[in-house]
Amino acid sequence: MPTAASADDLLGHDHPGPRGRDLIMPMRHALTLEMRLAILAIKEAAILDERVRRIDIYQAVFDGGARSPADFEAWFTAHGPSGLTGWRPGSRGP
Repeated sequence: MPTAASADDLLGHDHPGPRGRDLIMPMRHALTLEMRLAILAIKEAAILDERVRRIDIYQAVFDGGARSPADFEAWFTAHGPSGLTGWRPGSRGP
């Protein structure tokens, strides 16, 4: 039975940015309980906002210090989405 392809599979190995699987270990090493709770609260608040990509939430929490939906909104207003991103936890860049 065929399985659904992940975005990583569709992008192939020559995709220039990080793939989801490339983010797992750096996030696990850097994630605190406070950050996890912030991510969950922000995701819940932004669930219907089509402008918000999940990677933006992670970037705002990890590198922008966002800890609440209001913090995220301020970060998102200042930074917003910028297309494909090469961001990884701790990279402090787009």
